Amino acid sequence: MPQALGEIYMFKRLDPAALQALSAVIGELSFAAGARVFSRGEEGDEIFFIRRGRVHALLPLEAGKRHHLATFCSGDFFGEIAFLDRDKRSADVEAHTATDLYVLSRGRFEELAARDLKIARLVFEQLSFALAQRLRTADAELRVLEER
Repeated sequence: MPQALGEIYMFKRLDPAALQALSAVIGELSFAAGARVFSRGEEGDEIFFIRRGRVHALLPLEAGKRHHLATFCSGDFFGEIAFLDRDKRSADVEAHTATDLYVLSRGRFEELAARDLKIARLVFEQLSFALAQRLRTADAELRVLEER
C-alpha cells in the first residue's frame, strides 16, 4: 500500500497544516518495473520520495557495465544531489518494482519555504541527517575496499 505524505520519514515531524502546505507543491509519479526514472547527466532539480516500490541507483561504467550504488524502498528518498546543487544527475535510477513517487522540485520547495520557514528548516534538517547517515555508510564501504 502506498505511503501517505505524512508517513514518509522526512515528513514525519510536520504537523497537519505543514503537510497540507507541502502537498500543494508536491507531485506524484508512477513507474513500471524496469522503467528509468532519470539518467546520469540529465538536468533536474527534483527530489523523489518513494510511496511504494523499490528503485536502484546505478552508475554507468565503460563497456555498458553498471555499478549498483544503492537500493531505495518505500519511505526513502533519492535525487537529493541535483535538488541541492542544481547540477546534472550523478547516476541512473530505475524502478526495480512498480513504483509510486512523490516529486518535489527545488523551485516549488523554495516557493513553499518563502511562505513557511519552519517547513523549510524541518525538511533541510531531516535531509542533512539522512545525508550524514549515507556518508557514514559510504565511508565504511570505502574503508572495506581499502582493506582488501
